[in-house]
Order: sequence, then C-alpha cells, then structure tokens
Amino acid sequence: LLSASSPLTTTNLIVNTYSEVIFTLNPNGRVITGNTDSRIQKAAAANNTLVATHSISVSSTENDVRWYAIDLSSGTPVLTDQGNISAGDGTYLMYPGIDINSNSGIGITYIRSGTDTSTDYMSMYVTGRASSDPPGTMETPVIVPAGRGVTTYSDFTASGREGDLTGISVDPGDGSFWAASQYANTDVSANWGTAI
Repeated sequence: LLSASSPLTTTNLIVNTYSEVIFTLNPNGRVITGNTDSRIQKAAAANNTLVATHSISVSSTENDVRWYAIDLSSGTPVLTDQGNISAGDGTYLMYPGIDINSNSGIGITYIRSGTDTSTDYMSMYVTGRASSDPPGTMETPVIVPAGRGVTTYSDFTASGREGDLTGISVDPGDGSFWAASQYANTDVSANWGTAI
C-alpha cells in the first residue's frame, strides 16, 4: 500500500525508438483534434506482468499503437515484449487502453481514423493476444463499431478532445474484456457516440 514512507524506485527501460504523435485526421484531411501526445495513459498488472500502451508516430502520416509487457517477478522490472499495432500509411490510431487477465491474455482497444479511404471515420477497434501468440504481435484488430460519417465534428476543435477516456478492463467473473470507446455517428444532435 502507498504511504508517506513508501520507497520509490525508478527503473529505466530501453524501448524501440518512436516519435511524438501527429494530429489525427478525418478522411477529408480535416484535423479531428490536436490535443494529443504520446504519454502512457493506461497500464495494468497481473501475474507479475505489467502491461502499458500509448500512441506513437512512425511517419508524418501515420500514428500506431505501441504496447509493452514488463516482468516484475524479480523485483527489478525487465521489458519482455513490445510491439506496434499499425493500420498503414494515412491512418491514425489513438487513445489506446490495455489490460491483462489472470491467464496473461492482453486486451487492447483504440480509436482509428484516416485519410487512406473516403470512409475511414473515427471508429472503435479491439484486439488482443494470448500468452502463446508470437512475441511482438497482437491478433487481427476487429472494428466495433465503424464510424458512420460526419467529418465536421462541431465539438472536436483543434484544441478539443477525441477519445482520451477510452478504456478496457478485465471482467473478474470470467477473465474476458470489456472495452469502451468513441466513434463518429450521423446523429445531428451528437455527432459522436460511445460504444461498449
């Protein structure tokens, strides 16, 4: 438990190189939000493994999701796995959430938009991995649900928000994952929705 007398120890871990995220774009090239950065916003632990995720830039036209697995069993954190989730050039993966269950399964959710197609509106995706999957990989992402349009988000200005409250958590009953995130819809009174 944390207390005023709890000792704090810092451990530096060497991860693959990355750059700060770039603004996320709609299919028409319009900025959804400029209120972004590459901070880790979600981490979780189970079975002496800490997992964490954040958004990174891999080029001037692509943001990926980066994730890490860190072994805590020795008392000194050791990076044991890391990987990127990518949708390719002209796509912007943002606001990932991550969790790990008691079977060491990892779940991730994030928001995707892009200029790669005329319909890559702000959409919610989920993915994950079992402990037996190859290192550095996640399973093929699943769209849940697809954004449906409206490229003029009146409530998403360059300094506004997009989806930094995206999250995922483990169901304590069966170890499955619950995810919540935002997506673009066509409701005239609220041009974005929340999916669970």
